[in-house]
Amino acid sequence: MKVTICISTFNGQLFFDEQIESILNQTYRNFDILIRDDGSTDFDFIEKLKRYEKQYKQVKLLLKENIGVSRSFFELLNTCPLNSDLVILADQDDVWLQSRIENTVKFIEYQNTHSPLLCSCGFEYVDEDLNFISRSPIYKHIGFTNALVQNLIPGCTICINNAALKILQLYTPKKAVIHDWWMYLAISATGKVFQESNVSVKYRQHRFNVLGGTTSFIEKNQRRLKRKLNTLIYKVYDQVQEFKSNYQDLISDVNKNKIERFLKSADDFSSKFFFLFDFKTVRREKLLDNLLLKIVIIFSGSKKSNT
Repeated sequence: MKVTICISTFNGQLFFDEQIESILNQTYRNFDILIRDDGSTDFDFIEKLKRYEKQYKQVKLLLKENIGVSRSFFELLNTCPLNSDLVILADQDDVWLQSRIENTVKFIEYQNTHSPLLCSCGFEYVDEDLNFISRSPIYKHIGFTNALVQNLIPGCTICINNAALKILQLYTPKKAVIHDWWMYLAISATGKVFQESNVSVKYRQHRFNVLGGTTSFIEKNQRRLKRKLNTLIYKVYDQVQEFKSNYQDLISDVNKNKIERFLKSADDFSSKFFFLFDFKTVRREKLLDNLLLKIVIIFSGSKKSNT
C-alpha cells in the first residue's frame, strides 16, 4: 500500500525533529510525507523544513499562508495524490512508534473493504519529555450516532483509505468545528470507523499545544462545560447542517433520519423534550456527558451561529 503522511506545521522548532525522525525511521517504507507549513514566522524553522525536503526524496514541502490548523489540514487532504492507498495525519510535535504505519496497514488490510474507512490508532498521553501520563481509552459508542455530537478521534491518530479520501475531497467545509471531527462525521456517515488497540503514537502534551488534551481535572471539566455552552449547540448544529447539505446523496436513509431529528432539536420544543428519552439519534461516550448534552439542548435558545 502507498501511504501519504500529512503534516501541518507552524513554528514547530521545539519538537519537530523528534517527530519527523520517528516517521522517517518507520519499519514500513512505502510512504511519502506531505508537509504544509501554515505561514511560519520562524525563519530557522522554515530553513529546517527546506533541509528535510532537500535531504529526503520522500518529503514534499508546501510553504503557504497562515489559515489555521483545520483549514491547513483540509488543504493537505485536497493536495493528496489520488493514488494514495492510505493517508495518515500527523501533528508536528508528537512521536510515532517505529511500527506505527506497519500496524495500521496490517489492521486495514485485515478489514478487507473498499468502502470509506477511517482508522484511529491507540496512543499515549506524554509530557514534554515523553514521560507517560495515560493511555487512550477504548470507546464503546464510536460511530455516526456519536460523531453527530462528539469528537472521539484525535487528528494525530487518523488514517483513512482511498475511498474515504475521495469522499473528503468532494467538499471542503466552511463551518467544521475542527478538521478531525468533520472527518469522523463524514466517514462514519458514509463508511466505517475503527479503533486500533495497538498504541502507535506518543501524543505530547505541552504548553504550546494548539489543540489537545489536558491532565488537570478542574481545567478539563471547565473546558468541557464551556465547549457545551459556547460551541456544541450552535457550531455543531451548523456543522451537521453543512454536512447534510453537501453529502445527502451519499447518506443512508437511517442516518438522514438521525440528522433531521437532531437538527429539529435546535428550535422545536417537542423535539428538544424528545431528546431526554432518545438514546438512538445521538450519543456521547459517557453517561454524564450524555445527560449534560440533553439538558443543554433542552434549555438552549433558538439556533444561532457563532461563526
